[in-house]
Amino acid sequence: MELGRENVTSTKPFDHVTNDLIGKIIPQFTGSIMQKPPIYSAIRKNGKRLYEHARAGELVKDDEIEAREVQIYNLEFLEEDSLPCFGLNIECGGGTYIRSLVRDMGRALDTCATMTSLERTQQGRFTLQDAIPKDEWSAENIYAAVKRSNAILGALNGGDEENAKK
Repeated sequence: MELGRENVTSTKPFDHVTNDLIGKIIPQFTGSIMQKPPIYSAIRKNGKRLYEHARAGELVKDDEIEAREVQIYNLEFLEEDSLPCFGLNIECGGGTYIRSLVRDMGRALDTCATMTSLERTQQGRFTLQDAIPKDEWSAENIYAAVKRSNAILGALNGGDEENAKK
């Protein structure tokens, strides 16, 4: 799908970006880092959410958004032959904005970058294996999944996790 010109917010050369260069910047984005949320986030500025400002066409400058500490436990670069496109496998703490991480990585590479897809594979204790495929959605399956989830959460709050897995 070709994006219309009106969707382009920045362009910069990227022919200098290599797999080795991407690999070299990874360490600066792991551990405890400071991150500015994107303008399309739920963070409040002047009593309104940033996405409300953005959708109303109100410019919120990057330097007006306060950086926050986030945790990146593991950041794995998935090398691709199709640069400038590449993948990342990220294990992070709550409050991390992946599109901001990609934006900041682009800046560190002296270019610009945007996220084109995202697949969340785990949220807390739950993984994709805990999800119900769409073609299996039924009241019975959803009820059973909620019951399993509640048991797991109960086990994590002091109950018996072995019984929760049943």
